[in-house]
Amino acid sequence: MDNQVQPKRGRGRPGTYANASERAKAWRQKQKDLIAQAQKPADPVIVEKVVEVERVVEKIVRIPVAAPVSSRRPSKQPDAEKLFPILRTRFNGFKGEENAKRFRTNAARAATSARDIISLVQDGGAVVPEIEREFLQTAAFFFDRLNGVFASAQVNAKAKKAKAEREYKAKQEADIKAKILDTFGPTPDPESVLAMAEDLLVFDKAAHDYLTAKHHVDKAHVFVQRHYELRNAIRNQDPLKAARHLAEVRIEIDEHGRHWKQSDENSYAAGWQDFIEYRANANK
Repeated sequence: MDNQVQPKRGRGRPGTYANASERAKAWRQKQKDLIAQAQKPADPVIVEKVVEVERVVEKIVRIPVAAPVSSRRPSKQPDAEKLFPILRTRFNGFKGEENAKRFRTNAARAATSARDIISLVQDGGAVVPEIEREFLQTAAFFFDRLNGVFASAQVNAKAKKAKAEREYKAKQEADIKAKILDTFGPTPDPESVLAMAEDLLVFDKAAHDYLTAKHHVDKAHVFVQRHYELRNAIRNQDPLKAARHLAEVRIEIDEHGRHWKQSDENSYAAGWQDFIEYRANANK
């Protein structure tokens, strides 16, 4: 009986761990492995049931997990040229050339800023994140192309502005020639032209008294902007310039005067026919 008495063994499995420290270390590692295995996603399992003659056998088939397919479609690069048909019509009006130049400058600054940001991040050996770097490079290229679009718009606006100025000057010259013909006839008499220029300067001074009495208003005037030019033409005895300036005044003040009322005050601006009537009465 004494030969069958076995010595009392200590805690743990005999011969497995040298001491309690190793056993505790192994236990902690086992816990970590169990936790990691529990957190690992399980593979989908399909259970196939095969019906045989007197028994049902369940067969487990494991399917490997495929990598998830991204739902994002490859993004298309923006094309500044597609904006040209729209933008080219935005600079046809007033100050079209100036506006196109301003937008061209802004586009160039935007492209430069995008490149400067990349250079700034790369200073000191830093690496620009891929998505942000691609975005900045795309933005720089886009605004470079947009700069070209605005440059084309600026050239077109400049050409249209020059054409409009030529057409305006041609029309203005035609109107002046028509007024000279209507005022003085095909062969203007130099003395008559200079005399009319002198009478217009006199009418300019007498307009207030004459027109207020005639039209029963509080204020009246004739809008003559070319006093200096008319005086020079009279002093230099230049009937051609005098006729031209008279025609310009006739266009500016129009044929007939106009009334208006402001703050309970009636006013009147003379027309060319008021001058003709004053001159006819003064020369009686």
